[in-house]
Amino acid sequence: MKILEINGLAVERWPEATKALHQAGHEIAGHGYTNEVKMSSLAPAEQRAEIDRVTRIISEATGKRPVGWVSPGGNHTAETMGLLAEAGYRWWGDPCDDDPPYVESVNGRRIVVIPKHWFFNDLRAWNGGGLGGAEAFDSFKYGFDFVHAEARRGRPGRIDALVHAELGGRPYMAHAFERMVAYCKEFEDEVWFPTRDEIADFMLERHAAAAGPESTTKAVEARMP
Repeated sequence: MKILEINGLAVERWPEATKALHQAGHEIAGHGYTNEVKMSSLAPAEQRAEIDRVTRIISEATGKRPVGWVSPGGNHTAETMGLLAEAGYRWWGDPCDDDPPYVESVNGRRIVVIPKHWFFNDLRAWNGGGLGGAEAFDSFKYGFDFVHAEARRGRPGRIDALVHAELGGRPYMAHAFERMVAYCKEFEDEVWFPTRDEIADFMLERHAAAAGPESTTKAVEARMP
């Protein structure tokens, strides 16, 4: 399954394509209205309006309210996570502070942080990284093999691949991406291929069972500046 981070403007322009992607089983996550407007440049009230606007646009196009959000460029403020939790979002993908997901408590609500993995990002090919298809597959396989070996030793992990349609959707990278999926499927009995809303549901259920009704997660100030 793919997780598609889509700008609200793109959904407005191509609602039928967005609906088709949703109906194909892919998760549609909020990604700001455009990439030009960064959450870090907005006051809390403006961020709330941005979140509400994008939520409405995606909901109208797909018939399902989005539950995940990744800000354009990952830029956010100390208020962003709380505003998303208040808006009913179950996961947030801006931080880069860990590999596996974790649960935070903010403003009396719980939200799952699914950290962004910047290492595999086809955008690096635009920024002097020289990441071609062969190198992309080799680096992904190298990382997957390590995470897989750790999981067999009892420490489950997570790995993903960040692909932009305008670059990774072209033959130079698309072939590598198909090889990544095929390679992971060789371990289908051991590997989970979830959407991020499924990860969020799993983490929230696991956290509730482990914490009990009177417990809370560590305070949000522990991770936010």
